[in-house]
Amino acid sequence: MISLKKYGIDFEGSVEDAVALPLTAIPPMKMTLYKGTIMWSRGNGRLLSDGTKAGGGGYGDLYLVDVVDAINGRRKKVYEKRPREQQTNLLTEACLQIYARQELAKYELAHTVAEPLDIIRMPRYCSFTMAPFEGVIDLHAALDLVIDIKGPAFDLWFLQLLVQILIVIGLLDTEIGVNHRDLKGDNILISGQSRQRTGTLMVRGRKWSYTYMNEVYIVDFGFSCKGEVTTGNASVSAGPFFGLHDTCPKEGRDIFILFCYFYGRPVFRQLASDRLLGFVRRLLAVPRVLEHLERYGTERTEYLYLLLNNREFNSKHCSAWTVLAEIASQWPAILEVSAA
Repeated sequence: MISLKKYGIDFEGSVEDAVALPLTAIPPMKMTLYKGTIMWSRGNGRLLSDGTKAGGGGYGDLYLVDVVDAINGRRKKVYEKRPREQQTNLLTEACLQIYARQELAKYELAHTVAEPLDIIRMPRYCSFTMAPFEGVIDLHAALDLVIDIKGPAFDLWFLQLLVQILIVIGLLDTEIGVNHRDLKGDNILISGQSRQRTGTLMVRGRKWSYTYMNEVYIVDFGFSCKGEVTTGNASVSAGPFFGLHDTCPKEGRDIFILFCYFYGRPVFRQLASDRLLGFVRRLLAVPRVLEHLERYGTERTEYLYLLLNNREFNSKHCSAWTVLAEIASQWPAILEVSAA
């Protein structure tokens, strides 16, 4: 169950019913003039600028926009995700992100997913704004910046990040019923502030205790889905690539595609120790996958997505909890697991 009342939409109910709302349920934005600048408003005291493009994905673009309080004139920067194709509705993605944060909050991990701030109905599309993460770098870029760290030192840096990712994805996958379906370096952000920290999670009758230096955030739920954990029957699907015929949640799929991304990066294979590389290769020991990644890298990923989309393909060997248990057995200084 989610509520959209804080977004000016008179709705409380299931995610399935929320994404089926007509666009007319969203108050429209109207053009207005504020101190000589054309902005957008829907009469709630907040004004929105057109903004500048800050990035993009397969079918949506991120814009950095100003939100102005019309009463006191205060400004703040937020991200607005807009569809690349006009008439596209991003309400589904926004609702799935709202739901993911709400459920992760039960484990004190809501901060790992960007908070939707407003759902916007423009004349030709539906978009939403999000609170920005300050002082972060995406994992794709970070891998290119740690070229001086090799072997065990790289393993420590990498595994501390990986454990956090596995915990969030594991909860989404098996406890909440959500698959991300596009987990790669570009969609994982790392905080720039490094300091020794500890984390604890109680789930599935186990206590997971871990150490880390930089926090991790998961972004871009544009391909995500929601379904029944026990049956894998999808009930909500975002984006044009997958449909409701796709198994969702499919245990281990997000971690499998993430390891495909890592192994497909030559820089990862150069920096990781033989021990870590062997660990990743065992998880990807599926016919033709390793060969495909070594030949094409992170290009031509359609093959991998179609493989995961196949109902016959079992990705449970990459279940987040299975991988976490293996990390705890091999690298206990990073992660410990005990009975709750």
